[in-house]
Amino acid sequence: MRRKALIILLVGLPLMVFFSLPDLYAGNPGTAGLQFLQIAPGARPTGMGEAFCAISDDSNAIFWNPAGLSQIQKKEVSFLYNQWIENIQLSYLTLVIPFESNVIGISVEYLSIGDIQGRDEYGNTTNVFSPYDLSAGISFSKPVSSNMLLGAAFKAITEANDNVQSSGFAVDLSALYFCGIKKNIALGLNIQNLGPEMTYAHETVPLPLNIKIGASYKPNDTLALAYDINQPNDAGTKMNMGAELLSLKPLIIRAGYGIGYDLPASYAGIGLVLNNLKLDYGFRTTGSHQISLSASF
Repeated sequence: MRRKALIILLVGLPLMVFFSLPDLYAGNPGTAGLQFLQIAPGARPTGMGEAFCAISDDSNAIFWNPAGLSQIQKKEVSFLYNQWIENIQLSYLTLVIPFESNVIGISVEYLSIGDIQGRDEYGNTTNVFSPYDLSAGISFSKPVSSNMLLGAAFKAITEANDNVQSSGFAVDLSALYFCGIKKNIALGLNIQNLGPEMTYAHETVPLPLNIKIGASYKPNDTLALAYDINQPNDAGTKMNMGAELLSLKPLIIRAGYGIGYDLPASYAGIGLVLNNLKLDYGFRTTGSHQISLSASF
């Protein structure tokens, strides 16, 4: 009975939020602010086609599915650098700390657009400014049964552009459910960026709310298959699929594909595992290069 209730919760909650989106953001398609919150960090998830919601077994879970943090047995620290389109750069630092049956994650995300030459209304040059976005968060995960993990994340957010600055907060709510005789099938849910609207430059904009649902299948210890569906509040549905091959360890091979994007989204990546160190690289054909180094201790 309890298992049925958990399945109903996992399936029913995203549907309830999905159908409430028109009421929450009526008349606001394409107007969500703080778009940097939608940039998916993680060299490993990127290599897997950004299909990671139902995997989330390392520090990347802080973004992809905080509930998955409960799969981590050791402390883990990770640093990511993402060379995104044009001059946009993203740095992402995470720390995961297990204690008793719970796990806490701490994250800091910083996005820089580079220097921009300011101009007045007559086209004359003014000062040079450097817009940036900053997010600092804490995540929590707890197992509620042998099959179900629940998680949440709180993020404090700041966006600055010249002399205009805005601050706010967002919350993620997530779940991860394992099924099958070997528990090698997983279903994931992450409702991202719940929170109040933010005022920026005298305009009020909603946060980029996103419902992420995922499934994964591990037929053996050397292969993982994953599939994610994303429904943002300001764009159409996006679907991502990917795979991870571990039979060549210490080398790991990854690949994936995305559907529903403006441009074709193909992904590839590699990983290298040396004792407690992991080096990962992920590439997206639209121009994103991510590299991360993590250590467990």
